Amino acid sequence: MTSWKQLFEHPRYTTTVEGISIVVHNGVFTPDPKITHSSTLLLRSLPERLTGSVLDMGCGTGIGGIFCLKNGATSITFVDISKEATENTKENLQLHHLKGKVLMSSLFEDIEEQFDTILANLPILEEAWINLSASSVVEQFLTDAHKYLKPGGKVYMTWASFGDLEHLQDLIERTGYAYTVSSEEKLGITWYVIALRLLP
Repeated sequence: MTSWKQLFEHPRYTTTVEGISIVVHNGVFTPDPKITHSSTLLLRSLPERLTGSVLDMGCGTGIGGIFCLKNGATSITFVDISKEATENTKENLQLHHLKGKVLMSSLFEDIEEQFDTILANLPILEEAWINLSASSVVEQFLTDAHKYLKPGGKVYMTWASFGDLEHLQDLIERTGYAYTVSSEEKLGITWYVIALRLLP
């Protein structure tokens, strides 16, 4: 299994995800396809052509929202709890000559509007995140996302086989979503993207 440290602790470098060149700062979660498949599968699971507004929650380098901007989204809000991540996202937006709102926020704390699509690349394992409880972050996200999703909107969130999928599915059901799961095997791990809609 991948050493979790190398997902965050690495020299500044450039990687390519789904044809998009991304600068990765030290201390920011890397979407590098050579060591993780979560970001790649998330992008591949999105509609071929996006419309409307998108929230990239836990944006890291900004790869999710940048991909959406390049595929039809009309507006993007990038959110991360890490100042380094928000600075990294701003640099990558400039690199691609794109514009979006970039906020440092703990989940939805500083969010006011609703979105057509919400992307969530959230913590899965406790040991991969410093000073964060992965399970409480995910539960809080699922509980609060209702208020920030437009009618008919969709949430796409990532997961992996080293996390407790059964517990996650229970959380999803308890917080009022219908969902579908897609998966791919890569790097010796099963990676998941879960697409959620609010129950009527």
